[in-house]
Amino acid sequence: DFLDDLVDRVITFGNGNVKAYQHDLDQYLDDLHAAELARIQQKRSQARMEKKEQRAEDMPSVKEVKQVKAPAAPREDPKERRRREAEERQRGVKKDKPIREKIKRFEADIARLEQEKLKIEDAMYTSGYYDDKERVRKDSERHVQIKTGLEKLYFDWSTLNEELEKMAAN
Repeated sequence: DFLDDLVDRVITFGNGNVKAYQHDLDQYLDDLHAAELARIQQKRSQARMEKKEQRAEDMPSVKEVKQVKAPAAPREDPKERRRREAEERQRGVKKDKPIREKIKRFEADIARLEQEKLKIEDAMYTSGYYDDKERVRKDSERHVQIKTGLEKLYFDWSTLNEELEKMAAN
């Protein structure tokens, strides 16, 4: 928020490139966030397409199906089938439970840091706030720490969610 009043464009350096954005900092961060979400969605859809292609490659040809006759499988009792499916679901829940718990912890940490960030930002808008130079310095340092921590938490959170989706797909 402090920089919003000062910044009318953003210049980034990375991957051997220099890019200038003629927007304010919030717009740049929104665009950066949208680009990251689009990248994640593209990775997910690419993984789905690769999985579909792999399944298609694994499918036998019509000749192979005609040549190989599978023995007739005995009909499974519906109660037994439901019990077996429930056991499989339970194994899946046990397998991804630690990841779900980590995700919940990340979400709680994110909420806590967002609240602390808002509290600092609200204080910055009060009259007389900037009279106490020491408080301004401490709050500014903490604000930067919080923003950095939030970026890491958001990244870790999205990584775990991707991992959870991969587990669910398998």
